[in-house]
Amino acid sequence: MTIVPVFDRIIIPNEKIYIATDYYKQVTGKQPEVGERTILLISRERDSWQELNEDGFYPIGVNGVISEVSGNGFIKVKSGDRVHVEFVGGDTAFHSEISMYRIPDSETMDPEVEKPRVDRMKGKLYEFLSSVQWGVMAKSYIQGMETVGEIASALSTWMSNTPEEKYAVLEESSPVQRMELMESMVYEYLEMAKLTGEAESAQEDENEKAYRKQAIQRQMEFLQKQLDEMDPESVSDIRRFEKKIEESGMNETAEKEARKVLNRLKQEGQNSPESGGLYDYLDFVTSLCWKKAEPEHIDLTEAEQVLEEDHFGLEKVKHRIIQQIAVMELQKKQTGSILLFVGAPGTGKTSIGRSIAQALKREYVRVSLGGVRDEADIRGHRRTYIGAMAGRIMDGIQKSGVSNPVMVLDEVDKLSSSYNGDPASALLEVLDPEQNNTFTDHYMNVPYDLSDVFFICTANSTDTIPEPLLNRMEVIQFSGYTATDKFQIAKRHLLPKAEDAMGIPADRLEISDNVIRTIISDYTQEAGVRGLKKRLDTLCRVAAVELVKKSSHPAETSGEKVEGKVNPEGSPVVTVREEDLRDYLDMRPISHDRILQKKQAGVVTGLAWTRAGGEILFIETLLTAGSGKIIITGQLGDVMKESAQIAVSLVKSMHPEKAELFEKNDIHIHVPEGAVPKDGPSAGITLTTALTSLVEDKAVSPEFAMTGEVSLRGVVTPIGGLPEKLMAAQRAGIQTVFIPKENEDDLRDVPDEVKEKLEILPVSTVREVLVRTGLQAEE
Repeated sequence: MTIVPVFDRIIIPNEKIYIATDYYKQVTGKQPEVGERTILLISRERDSWQELNEDGFYPIGVNGVISEVSGNGFIKVKSGDRVHVEFVGGDTAFHSEISMYRIPDSETMDPEVEKPRVDRMKGKLYEFLSSVQWGVMAKSYIQGMETVGEIASALSTWMSNTPEEKYAVLEESSPVQRMELMESMVYEYLEMAKLTGEAESAQEDENEKAYRKQAIQRQMEFLQKQLDEMDPESVSDIRRFEKKIEESGMNETAEKEARKVLNRLKQEGQNSPESGGLYDYLDFVTSLCWKKAEPEHIDLTEAEQVLEEDHFGLEKVKHRIIQQIAVMELQKKQTGSILLFVGAPGTGKTSIGRSIAQALKREYVRVSLGGVRDEADIRGHRRTYIGAMAGRIMDGIQKSGVSNPVMVLDEVDKLSSSYNGDPASALLEVLDPEQNNTFTDHYMNVPYDLSDVFFICTANSTDTIPEPLLNRMEVIQFSGYTATDKFQIAKRHLLPKAEDAMGIPADRLEISDNVIRTIISDYTQEAGVRGLKKRLDTLCRVAAVELVKKSSHPAETSGEKVEGKVNPEGSPVVTVREEDLRDYLDMRPISHDRILQKKQAGVVTGLAWTRAGGEILFIETLLTAGSGKIIITGQLGDVMKESAQIAVSLVKSMHPEKAELFEKNDIHIHVPEGAVPKDGPSAGITLTTALTSLVEDKAVSPEFAMTGEVSLRGVVTPIGGLPEKLMAAQRAGIQTVFIPKENEDDLRDVPDEVKEKLEILPVSTVREVLVRTGLQAEE
């Protein structure tokens, strides 16, 4: 008797069971022979036949006899009764032992009961087979089947029921119940097969439509491409964007996003409400330069020449710029610190950025940040908002047309924050070399490399710049220009540019050197040259009027104001005289603070720094009958008020013998120009000297000026803005200036012509100042 393990099949007694010949040979190890007795056991696992034991099989099987060995690869086994297996042993099915006993059915079933069910089942099978390609071949097999069990056994291999459910059929002792179980399994299989077929048919239809659509689209693309080549001027927007994306050199993320938006634009069509936003986005990202610029050779000598031609003075600034350019030439890439130019208006901070771009042979972009208080101005708006646009940084990159422009971020000290975010914090990523290679603008929503951009920032003061942002930049101070510097700038740059802007030939206007110096000294009051430029522009406009009048009516000239001349070609020439400035400029000469003509006890000259440069100011003190109060006027800030309190305490400690004077009198401290707010930590020594002069009733020479803070120990501490303060002192006619000793190193930033005209005395203590001013005697 041969054991034949089967897996995942319906096996029932007293039926025809078909088994593949190759499978029989594999599990038994011999050729099948008609009349050979077999035991069909249902395996729990697929490969249980390789090692036989009762745990690998279900306990109930069937005996049978091979009734036919067909030539088409199958054998027919006529099954007999059910059997219960007690023991199975042996190495394989080839050499095995088995112990079992017969299990009879609990009842018999009349064949007439099964026949109509078989006919109905065959009808359903024929109906199903008519819808599949292999149905004709399968019908011949179905026709020869006579029972439900035979049909179920043949189809069981393809049924989705579990092996346990199929074994449950054999386990059932009632033939009627077995038939009903198999009948439900067959009908369930037919329904599943029908649904699967319908789903596959629907999927094939969808695939066919998709393939057809894809073929038509490719054909349309081919035809559109042919049309575009025949008439390049009428290229469609979609095709133009496709070409731009292909040629742009975008990074992978950007290209993926651009193609996604392009596909959406194709689907939406031009009449969609969203098509405008999609078009604007694609137009923006495809107009950016995504390709990394190749490093170009930088001629350092030529760069120095460009900076010298465009700007007079600023030697320290130009030297630092040349250093950065030299490093870039060696590294062959953008490197070095972000430069922050700090100085008064009109000192050349912005214009030198244009010169740097010219020296590097790069595009120049200026982004004004004054008054910006929305983070979206830096990072851009998200595209979900109506009217969304890119931030100012990416907008500047797009307008430049390159990926490595020189970008000047103007007025970074004028940034402010609001409920819309903090733009200064957004600039942190832009100006950080470690982060800006993947800068993501909210509008673009893809990273862009800003590491090749040469960023330059400008500010009038660092006081309002947040510390984290300031730490990312290298501060370069732009000191104010001296009168000599302004004269040279006017002669070399401002006057020729003004004449060119007004259309006046160089030989048709004469402005003497003395006139220019008078304009600088009497009609401007600034550290830069912006006001000087305006005055020269005004003179050129006046000259233009005179030249047109003289050309139109030679006999009619306003000789009272303009001295008439002619050049060698016989054309009229306008000469501007000093006495004409008041009328031409339509303004009174500016009254600068000058040294006092008469010295007075309690009044001392101090020096102050303003955003427009340096100025002198007078500290005035007065004793009035009272109760020892301290009165401070002149719109002084909190810092200056504290300096005044320190000065009062210091003077009282130096004059204990005058305690009664302080108790019976009020001290009034005033700084003139009361409408102008004043503050800063540099008036302490001036306040102390003025109060000492008042108490001692000794006047200090008006030719003395001083700057420095003091402590209660009488130490003079350092201050800032020394170059501007000394230039103001020199302009006002001061002869001697006291400065803190710790600021002595800052003197190298002061122009030589200023140092030559001043006696600069570094001091460490208040006593040194009082001795040198004659308020105290030397010990």
